[in-house]
Order: sequence, then C-alpha cells, then structure tokens
Amino acid sequence: MIKLLFSALLSVILLFLSSCITGNLQKGIDAYSNGSYQLALEKITPLANDGNASAQYLLGTLHYHGQGTSKNFEEAVKWFTLAAEKGNAKAQVSLATMYLTGEGTSPNHKEAYRLLKLAADQGNALGQAKLGLIYMEGKGIYQDVVLAHMWLSLAIDHGEEDAIPVRDEIESRMTTLQIGSAKELTQDWKPISKYHP
Repeated sequence: MIKLLFSALLSVILLFLSSCITGNLQKGIDAYSNGSYQLALEKITPLANDGNASAQYLLGTLHYHGQGTSKNFEEAVKWFTLAAEKGNAKAQVSLATMYLTGEGTSPNHKEAYRLLKLAADQGNALGQAKLGLIYMEGKGIYQDVVLAHMWLSLAIDHGEEDAIPVRDEIESRMTTLQIGSAKELTQDWKPISKYHP
C-alpha cells in the first residue's frame, strides 16, 4: 500500500515538474517569437543548463544573433553542440553551418557533412537542402549529383522551395539514368526518427 502511494505521489510530482519545464520553454519560445529576447534568455537559460535540447538550441540562436545578449559565436557553438548531441536537428544544421563558415570554430567540412546527414535523416528540410549542396559541390564528401538531386528533392518535398532552382540546375546536367536513380532514391527514402549518440 505504501509503495502504491509513493508511486502515485512520485507520478504527480514528475507530472508537475514536466509541466513547469514545458511551460517555461514555451514562454521562452513565445518571448523569442515576439522579439522579447531578454525575456527569452531569462526563461530558457535555466532549462538549457539543465540539459533541455530545445532550450540549448534557442540559447545558441540568441548568442549567434546577439539577441538579448552580446553576439558570441563561441557560445553559440557550445549550445548548438550540446543540443546537436541530443539529436536536435535544428541545432545540427546550425552547428554544421558554423563549421562550413568557420564562425566560432575552425572550418570542418567533414563534421558539417556528418551533422547535416543526421539532421537530413530526421527529415529536416534545411538540412536536406544543405546536404544536397555539399554533394553537389563535393565539400567534405565526394561529389555525387544523384545524391545531390535526391537530397534537394526531399528538401523541396519538405517545404524548402529555395532548393528548386538548384535541383533543376543539377538535373539539367544529369543523364536520364542518373535522374531516374535520384527519383527512385527519393521515393524510397524514409526518415530516421531521431539520432541517438
């Protein structure tokens, strides 16, 4: 009987704590969306410090853009890395972009490729588009127009319309067989629900 009561009490406490965390995260996201960056920073920093990947991503974004705090690429890299390691696809794309540009870190195309692949595999449209560009340009990985076409097509399917002219330009240089292969790969692609380190 005591075990049952303890279990019920523990469940209520965990539910309460979960709703507090979710509530503060949503308040932080809402503040960010409304341009109240200082309030967003106040709401999400404790959550980020406690390991919440969504809060870590948002904190990295605030540091990257200098919103509610001074612009600090090194801090952005730190927070994006923590969130990316937890499988946050947006953080993986942001961190990969920083590796491509060398902002806050040394340029590293292989690491950018690895991160974009993780995000793209989860169905992140921007990650898919950037991965397509990497395959098109052969940065950090071998050049492959079939895979470039596939990832750009998936990005378009997931709402990244800016990828349309790039995909169409690649397609104009491909053979019929290459286009057919790319379309087959696109149709057969299935997302991986989440990356787990």
